[in-house]
Amino acid sequence: MRFLTKFTITELNNGWEWLDIEGIKDGKYFSEEMALRLFCEEELEIPQQFLKEITLYEEQMQIQLCRDRSYIREDWYVNLSRISG
Repeated sequence: MRFLTKFTITELNNGWEWLDIEGIKDGKYFSEEMALRLFCEEELEIPQQFLKEITLYEEQMQIQLCRDRSYIREDWYVNLSRISG
């Protein structure tokens, strides 16, 4: 398996839609950064210490991880590798 730190998500799972992400980041409850981090931590199960940067585009999310080979065999990393485009 190649060691990647940048992932692009173009399809959401578990009943999520891009409008859901837009709705939680509207500033009413969370900042955009906090909303995206919560989604990554809760839905994608990425531990917060490995999240470096998350950027939301129209219907795409780009996730940058901290460079650390310790997670390469973790379930969340393998799943993230599979679902990213």
